[in-house]
Amino acid sequence: MARGELTPAQRKFLEERRFAVVGSKNPDGSPHLAVMWYLVDGDDIVVNSAQGRIKDRNLALDPRMSVVVEDEYRWIRVDGRARIEHDQSITHEDIRRLATRYYRDERKVADAMRDNFSKQHRITYRLPIRRIAGESIYRRSPVFRQGFLHSAFGALVRRTGCVRPTAAPARSRSCSRRACRRGAGTARVPRRRSCCR
Repeated sequence: MARGELTPAQRKFLEERRFAVVGSKNPDGSPHLAVMWYLVDGDDIVVNSAQGRIKDRNLALDPRMSVVVEDEYRWIRVDGRARIEHDQSITHEDIRRLATRYYRDERKVADAMRDNFSKQHRITYRLPIRRIAGESIYRRSPVFRQGFLHSAFGALVRRTGCVRPTAAPARSRSCSRRACRRGAGTARVPRRRSCCR
């Protein structure tokens, strides 16, 4: 569900050190994805790129951008139009902040700024955090949340036609159902009462 602002749990999730997948649209309409550093600055997600990358061309033509940050089953996606900044005093400060966040070593940051980033034309993209979607931010292991296993079992029933769980260890050799051939009738996979006896 889209929301207009981050919850405290979502903000905490984004402020932890992870990587973002940044999506833009290629001129032919196909998606382009790039794994990037990011940071949360107030109500914006900030990413920074060297000029000449594919995403720079894409966002110059169409500033619509999606950012996804995930950690196993937990994820947040932010969609919107990025604000593009070319002022080098700002963009180099932004890449310094990003390098500090990810390197966590001031000497390494200084070396990277001197030997690499300062020689590049950097571009900053600021994505307002307005359109938000996310899942399982409150739980570390959402696979085990109440209701998940019930829905997973329901999907299994719909796929195999099996309607009754059983712990019988044997499997039918005569049943032609695909589920039986794959081991239905065990404790892990239910079997159909009418055919798997």
